[in-house]
Amino acid sequence: MAHQIELERPDKVKKWSDCIDFRAVDWNYQGDTFHNEWQTYRTRKSPTLRLISDPHSYTQAGCYHILVKVIDIFGNDTTELLDGGDGVKEIMLAINIKAIPEGGFIATSEELPGLVAQGRTVAETMEIAQDVARKLLESYHEHGDKIPAVLRAAAPAEGEVRIPITMS
Repeated sequence: MAHQIELERPDKVKKWSDCIDFRAVDWNYQGDTFHNEWQTYRTRKSPTLRLISDPHSYTQAGCYHILVKVIDIFGNDTTELLDGGDGVKEIMLAINIKAIPEGGFIATSEELPGLVAQGRTVAETMEIAQDVARKLLESYHEHGDKIPAVLRAAAPAEGEVRIPITMS
């Protein structure tokens, strides 16, 4: 058995992932049955285990709970609900974009203090603003700060949204 070989040869275990045999993801966990929507596992012919899942997209905006299941080389099974059960939430953040005299654009937000992003085009400025907003919200979470009330109460985006398209 592969497990016995690995256990008899501790020098073969170089990193934590060497002790994992199986990983699976339920992208829309509903609190009941685990639905195996993506998986990776070891075999004798393919002993490597993928540590990053395939990309996943949702067809609708909303709050999703992601459950990850892991089985180690000893047969122990564990699950982890990502985001502490809050799920993945997509919201719309209002930003103000203005042209600046030096060229390019700058974005700020009254809803998320501290957000300042600058880009060459409106599209680039929006993309940078999205990254800055994500980092600001991660910082709020890491430091135990409250997220601004307007964002906590925000509903998922639906309906018509205009997007910039840059053409040369």
